[in-house]
Amino acid sequence: AKMPCPVLNYHAGIAPKYRGMNGGYWALASGDAQNFGTTVHLVDAGVDTGGVLQQARGKPRTGDTIASYALRQAAFSRDICVEAVGNALAGRLDTIDPNLPSKQWYHPTIWFYLWTGLTKRVW
Repeated sequence: AKMPCPVLNYHAGIAPKYRGMNGGYWALASGDAQNFGTTVHLVDAGVDTGGVLQQARGKPRTGDTIASYALRQAAFSRDICVEAVGNALAGRLDTIDPNLPSKQWYHPTIWFYLWTGLTKRVW
């Protein structure tokens, strides 16, 4: 059933390029560090496919891993979350077009994770 109000989602990845799981990890593992970031978007029937409201980009710190990337991303994304909620409450739901390809990602296999850690130092 359709909700009678807009629903916002905070996603630990730059959508639509890194939809799904572990967006920060996949950006780094793909050699795409400039897209280590987060998205606040409207919820629709897809997985992280709703209209993009805000995005933030940052950098992981030395020692960060797949277990801490989402926490690091949340730390630099507070402002976009507050702004998106404020805009939604004021009835402003203007979306942006990130002009990026769309792909859904899943948890890496243990073998891919180990290979990427050993060869690219992305843990």
